[in-house]
Amino acid sequence: MKPSPFNILYQVARFGVVGLMNVAINAVIYMALVYLGVHYILASAVGAIIGVLNSFVWSRLFVFKTQGKVAPQLVKTLMVYGAQIAISWAGLIVLIEFFHIDPYSAYILNVTIVTLISFLGLKYFAFSTRNKATEGGKP
Repeated sequence: MKPSPFNILYQVARFGVVGLMNVAINAVIYMALVYLGVHYILASAVGAIIGVLNSFVWSRLFVFKTQGKVAPQLVKTLMVYGAQIAISWAGLIVLIEFFHIDPYSAYILNVTIVTLISFLGLKYFAFSTRNKATEGGKP
């Protein structure tokens, strides 16, 4: 059964709530570490790790409301966020080193792009309902 546009919009809204929570957590950690003199890539990594764990829990329970085995979903979530982190770091490097945008503004700009990537990867890969039978959920 194909989900209605209303259900998808509701899911996007829930993802937005979790995303805002993650952005706040990640931003506070990133900005505090950059302020303390930590390199922006390391600061981004620390914030991202904490954000990924938070996102997994809330995406599973609140956004996508999935069942099934936790381990395969966690591995797929880590794969999605691994790709997102690589794209995010590349974006930060380009924005900061080549376009000379300050690290704070570059971070805000970068978040917009990686948010879309994260939603699509989580929805259609990590928490996809198409593979429930192989992940221990009901087919």
